[in-house]
Amino acid sequence: MKKFLSFLLAAALLAATAVPAFAADTLTRKEEVVYGLLELDGSVGSVYVVNSFQGKKITDYGNYGEISNMTSSEKITRSGDKITVNTASDRLYYQGTLQTKELPWNIAIRYTLDGKDTPAAELGGKSGALEIAMAVTRNEAVNPAFCDNYMLQVTLTLDTDKCAQIESPNATVANAGKNKVIAHTVLPGSDANIVIKAKVNDFAMDGFQITAMPLAAMFEMPDTDSLTEKMTVLTDAVSALNEGVKKLSEGVSQTDSGARELAEGSSQFESGLSELSGNADSLLDASAQINSALIEVSTEIEKSLGSLSFVSGIQKLKDGMALLSSNYQQFHEGLGEYMGGVKQLADGYGDFDAGLQALSGGLGDIDTGTKELYGGTSRLNGAVAGLPDTIRVKIDEMLKQYDKSDYKPVSFVSEKNTNVNAVQFVIKTPPVEKSETPVSIEPVPVKLTLWQKILKLFGLYP
Repeated sequence: MKKFLSFLLAAALLAATAVPAFAADTLTRKEEVVYGLLELDGSVGSVYVVNSFQGKKITDYGNYGEISNMTSSEKITRSGDKITVNTASDRLYYQGTLQTKELPWNIAIRYTLDGKDTPAAELGGKSGALEIAMAVTRNEAVNPAFCDNYMLQVTLTLDTDKCAQIESPNATVANAGKNKVIAHTVLPGSDANIVIKAKVNDFAMDGFQITAMPLAAMFEMPDTDSLTEKMTVLTDAVSALNEGVKKLSEGVSQTDSGARELAEGSSQFESGLSELSGNADSLLDASAQINSALIEVSTEIEKSLGSLSFVSGIQKLKDGMALLSSNYQQFHEGLGEYMGGVKQLADGYGDFDAGLQALSGGLGDIDTGTKELYGGTSRLNGAVAGLPDTIRVKIDEMLKQYDKSDYKPVSFVSEKNTNVNAVQFVIKTPPVEKSETPVSIEPVPVKLTLWQKILKLFGLYP
């Protein structure tokens, strides 16, 4: 019995110690907006967090110096870093001032006027060549999840009545009335060096506004299918061009081959024509000699045989010789005209043949050029054939480093807050204003609500 009672007592003790594990607090789903108030040089002045919840019974964690209920009058209870509140509101907001002055990014701002380093507090009302340089780097003391996944938007608004010739490399500059809005984007995991230059007169400006959100929440990754489809159209066009150039090259080659044969035949014809033209005088001289001999023979057969009448056949011979002499004169005259034409043809054909040879040479050059063109289009076709797939792979590789779709928000305030829906950052520097001579006026105390105090803290309440 004693052993049994001892067993029951031990079991009861174990059960008692196990209860807290099963009764652990269920953390309320929350959102955090982190407000960082910087000094003019970028150093952190203070960091506030506005926490928002849905639910009646809320449990949260954070090392705050001060906390305040922004929604209702229910009391917020703190025990170390544990914060609890029971509220009747559908949504509760409470603000906490963090004890540590750390942000995920180190921000340093340097001002120069006419080439000289000048404290920002002394720039109000000044004139000259102003340069503002901001450096944004990773703060190694803070959870790297924010630098690695958040994109910063750095914005500065300048009054064009006070600032002219505004320059800022790699910035997006927009007009807003008489103001110029200068915006820079800092991608996740990247440092930034932002430079803004202007000619200023009676200078003043609002402070820098810096917002940070997860890149996945800023935009969706682009669809590359339409781009690769257009590249497919391009590759098909290049392939068709290559095939067309191939047919052109084959046609030019055939034309060049025919032109070379024609030029070769023309050269042979021109050589024979030149030879014929060169022998024309000798041929005409020989023909003239034949013609003279025939005339002489005809005149002399006639004298010698004129007295001989006993032979009738001799008369026929005489008549034939006279007719031959007369007809050969016509042949000789025609031969002279023909050979004159041959000379003219030979003289002119040289130019024709030279042109034909030039044509053949030109077609040879065209043939060589089209072959080189076909070689180039073939290489181009081979290079672009796999271009759509190559571009898709390269784009995917480039976008992969900015694809934060699998990022899950983590609490900036405390790693104990494991049920976080969203975390955003709003960071601001004070304005640069012209100092005025203080007027001794007794201030009238004005009692502000808590919400008005927060708005005034961020310069949103007069």
